[in-house]
Amino acid sequence: MKDISIQELRQLEQDILDFIVDVCQKNAITYFLCGGTLLGAYRHKGFIPWDDDIDVMMPRPDYERFLELFPSHEYLELRNCRNDKEYPLAFSTVNDARTVKVEKKLRKKLRNKLSVNIDVFPIDGLPDDVNECKNYYRQIATTQKLLECSTKAFGKAPTLKATIMKNAGIAVYRMLEFLGLRNISHYVSRMEKVAMKYNYEQAHYVGITAISHYGTKERNLKNQYEPSLKVTFEGKQYNSPKCYDTYLSQLYGKSYMKLPPSAQQHTHHTSNCYWKNKQEGGCLSSSDE
Repeated sequence: MKDISIQELRQLEQDILDFIVDVCQKNAITYFLCGGTLLGAYRHKGFIPWDDDIDVMMPRPDYERFLELFPSHEYLELRNCRNDKEYPLAFSTVNDARTVKVEKKLRKKLRNKLSVNIDVFPIDGLPDDVNECKNYYRQIATTQKLLECSTKAFGKAPTLKATIMKNAGIAVYRMLEFLGLRNISHYVSRMEKVAMKYNYEQAHYVGITAISHYGTKERNLKNQYEPSLKVTFEGKQYNSPKCYDTYLSQLYGKSYMKLPPSAQQHTHHTSNCYWKNKQEGGCLSSSDE
């Protein structure tokens, strides 16, 4: 396989983003840039210099419509646990099937499941009570750890205790899998079910719940997301939530517009991306869109 350069990777991802935006605009589906992509848009007007991915989020009703209305394409594919029983994530991704993303942290049989992609996160309801919300995110974190036992490879964690716990959990899951008592789909579906515990339409507070990375920092008033604003990302305009300042301050601190210390300026990703065909290269042209 042929390595995909950082420039190619970023262009491929922006092409996928443009395709997603086109689907959303044609079907009146609400979307927003999120996470590091939104931070990059406001601080750098594009990718964070040491980062290489794009994330979007959609209110749960819009997310479900997006999954339902996603059109067929020559090589862009929608992937999630609903169309692939061994898919390792509780949210969806839009993938470029001409590529392979080798994720080193995943177990061997899942390592090539991904391609160059964009993560598409649903925004779900959250409880009004702050303490109840904290307990809910603890439940999400516990469920995510169980999911990771089924999808991650044996390896080191930040501490010796964490390493022992991680590998013991993986070993227990592998035994249950060998005995036919559990499978990956069980835990991904369980994670998705937990993420949808609180109805979006009835909630006053909402946030991403399909992962536990930021926890309650994701929590914002639902009525503060819209009307969306336009923000520049790599020379093009995309949707930002109206509450972007609160959102980014909660995730990255009130000084999010300042660069972090140089020691922190590195990617958190552990994957390598390749063209499946050595002759491949280049991205979507205007005639392909």
